[in-house]
Amino acid sequence: LAKRLCPSLVVLPGDYKYYQELSNKFFSYLKNNVSPIIEIGSIDECFVDMTSIMKEVKDPLAYLKKLQLDLKKETGLSCSIGLSVTKFLAKMGSDYKKPLGITIIKKKDVEKIVKQIEPEVDFTFFLTLDKDGERIMVTDNTPKNVGKQRTNLPKVMKLDIDK
Repeated sequence: LAKRLCPSLVVLPGDYKYYQELSNKFFSYLKNNVSPIIEIGSIDECFVDMTSIMKEVKDPLAYLKKLQLDLKKETGLSCSIGLSVTKFLAKMGSDYKKPLGITIIKKKDVEKIVKQIEPEVDFTFFLTLDKDGERIMVTDNTPKNVGKQRTNLPKVMKLDIDK
């Protein structure tokens, strides 16, 4: 589709080995210089337990800014940082300001922040198979369709979630 819309587009192959090397370098820096307790979520995302470090830090924002600069200097990679009391809130914080953002969500601010979140979709829906496993039943929760089922969908397609 992109080539059809832009015939002069140059598509380059990804260098996944190189990306993995950069990722390993980034995570190793964190593990060796920040905290040995690190949970890798994907090639470009991790959670670092900074509980003991933050107890000693007088100015968390200054510490995190320095960490961003050190990571860039040592690995060549930039990042956004979310710091909070749970991984979910830390992830939310890192997504809040991009690129190169730093968001600190304190325990006392959690309720206020969560109440400000706007849903990114207009409705939620649930997919289930009918009793024969032949068709997808969709129930959406838009106000006019609460509880209604739509069965006029094509046969179930196999989804390959590894691609």
